This record gives sequence, structure tokens and C-alpha cells, in this order.
Amino acid sequence: MKTLKRHILILLLLCRMNIFSQIDSVITLGGGHTNGVSSVALSQDGSKILTGSYDNSAKIWNAYTGSEIKTLKGHTIYVLSVAISQDGNKIVTGSYDKTAKIWDMNTGVELRTLMGHSSYVYSVATSQDGSKIVTGSGDFTAKIWDANTVEIRTLKGHTNGVTSIAISQDGSKIVTGSYDKTAKIWDVNTGVEIRTLKGHTDGVYSVAISQDGSKIVTGSFDSTAKIWDANTGVEIQTLKGHTDGVTSVAISQNGNKIVTGSGDNSAKIWFVSYKTSVENNPTTINNISYYPNSCKEYLSIKLDSDPLANEELEIYDLMGQNLLTQKIENMQTNVNIQKLNTGIYYCKLKQNGIVFKFEVLK
Repeated sequence: MKTLKRHILILLLLCRMNIFSQIDSVITLGGGHTNGVSSVALSQDGSKILTGSYDNSAKIWNAYTGSEIKTLKGHTIYVLSVAISQDGNKIVTGSYDKTAKIWDMNTGVELRTLMGHSSYVYSVATSQDGSKIVTGSGDFTAKIWDANTVEIRTLKGHTNGVTSIAISQDGSKIVTGSYDKTAKIWDVNTGVEIRTLKGHTDGVYSVAISQDGSKIVTGSFDSTAKIWDANTGVEIQTLKGHTDGVTSVAISQNGNKIVTGSGDNSAKIWFVSYKTSVENNPTTINNISYYPNSCKEYLSIKLDSDPLANEELEIYDLMGQNLLTQKIENMQTNVNIQKLNTGIYYCKLKQNGIVFKFEVLK
């Protein structure tokens, strides 16, 4: 089995805020766990943080002060995964002891133990309405549980351990990632496998689904992340840049940005390669031309209508590094820029929200 150090950093926080917002301060949650932290979750209102640890416990923390609120003890060995219900009232933990547990967030009291897996519980997730819990296990299965009663059904199809789970916003679909190098999409109501996402060359350790349910992101030990069309199962793009396994992925609420964490000790921010538009503002980028052989390298940007007032143009590379920010006032704009290497770049209209991918060829 592969040994890995999970990169929890601030990925969950990034999903609930503007990724490019300035970080004014950092609070360290310390002096609590006596072994490594395996997993984190953030309450919907941002007031509480939940951590799972290899010291066999989970802890609830005040997100504003960093102070410990409660310790959840009951598992007999490592807590591998944690989740918080949408309403913030319940906690779910998954453990190496082959069980998952449901806890009361306010009292810290254990409400139920979910027993049924024949191997460790790698991953847990809750539906938006809190009515269902999903667990993924080393026994090659995922299970759907009624939060108040018993197991509903078992999802069988993977040929190795189920490492990660995501549930769509509307609660109709489940995505599972597995050491068998695939991710699968399942119908929650029937337990039927809808499709398998094949393309990774090593185990899939992390999955995420966009808020509108149209895109799926997977992270793999093959050092890449992939974006998929959830409706067709077609791979949209492979994100290459990490030098070790991608152990965690997250996607922003508007679907425009993806964050990946890796065993290479880094986290990366990526722009997705499809355009988005803002309601009541149809302006889009019509064409981008790059002129590298002039006295000064420049980009020629052509819009299909006049830009918004105080509009700014931003250019980013594939890693999310800002290369240029410039105000634009006309449909046709030329902007001086440093020499661009061969590769993919992103042009963004800051006020409008449009993101346009372009590629510089040899």
C-alpha cells in the first residue's frame, strides 16, 4: 500500500472564498492532536473546523480563535476522514477500525456507529440535506446510509479500495475514486453505476464535483489531476505540473478555479479551460493574437462588444501566476507583455468574469 502525507493546507477554505483574496492572518490549530492530522472539514457557516487524526480521535475547533472545543473519542484506531453536515449539526468520521460514526456537533456525543464494511473506511461524505451519508472503504465498495436508520445500499464495481467520495449539490449523484485507477459516477436513488471515468495511470485518491454538477475533478497518484464532463464522461483536460501524487482536489463554487494538493509539498491553483459569462453582460473575448517577433512582444485582444466601465484585462499562466493586469476601454486592445513560452495561458476580463484559454505554439 502506498504511504502518503495528506496535504490539508487550506483547500476547504479556498472553496468557500475567493481564492485570490489576500490572506491577512493564519491561525494554527496546535497543542491538541498527538499524531498527524489526516483530514479536515469546515462547517458551512465557517465557524468551526473538524480535524481527524492518526491519534484515533477527531476534534472540533473554533475557526476564529483556533481554540479546541471538543474531542471526539470512540474509534479504536486512526480516523482517516471527516465530514460535517450542511446544517452543521452532525459530524461523520471514518476510521481504520472499519466503521464510521455519526456525532452531535453541539454536544460531541456519539449518535450511531455505522458497521458493515469489511475493511477500513477511507472516506465519508454527507448529502446537502443531511439525510444520507456515503462511506468508501478498502473492501472495494461504497455504502449509502440513511442518517437516521440503516444502510440503504452498497455500491459495487471498483476492483480496489474506494479512497474518496463526492456528492452532487442536488443529491442525485455520487462520485467515487479508487486505487483501481478509475472514478465512477453512481445514481443515488438506484445505486446503479452511470459511467466509469478512465484515464489515470495510477490510483485515484481525490474527487470533487462542481456546484452545478456538470464537471468532475479527480486527483491521482500519477501526479496529475483531470477535469471530466459529468454528463458524458469525456475527459476535458489534464492538469500537469505536480511531481508527486495529487492527494486532494477542490473546485470553486463558480467552477472557474481548481485547487490541487500534492505529495510534492505544494498546492496549485488552476483556471479551467471553458468560458463563463455574467448575466446581462454578453461581452466575450473574440480573438487573441500574440506577436512575439516585434520590437516589443504584445497581445492583440479583440472583444465582440464594448467592455464594461473600468474593465481590466488579466493574463495568467497555467499555474495561476498573474503575468499582466491592464485597463482596457475599447473593443480592440494591444497590450505589451513579456515573452511567452510555448504553452497554455488564460486571459480574464476582471469585471466581466470571462475566462478565455489560448495557446502559444512554436
